[in-house]
Amino acid sequence: RPLHPYTRGLLRCLPHPSRFGQPLVSIDGIPPDLRQNGAGCRFAPRCPHAIASCQTHEPGLEEREPGHLVACPVTS
Repeated sequence: RPLHPYTRGLLRCLPHPSRFGQPLVSIDGIPPDLRQNGAGCRFAPRCPHAIASCQTHEPGLEEREPGHLVACPVTS
């Protein structure tokens, strides 16, 4: 069960037989330039759940479920 919003978004983008004939889903926004080191979470500008700290602080990994680590302050 993915917890990070980016991972959930990626999985929604995958084609699935139950959605045959429907348009593919995409993640809104422009992907960041990975050659640039910016502050905060790389997905924050495109994340529908981002909070102020996501823009300025890169989150550390936290165990949200036994054996399930995620680097996102808004996951539950």
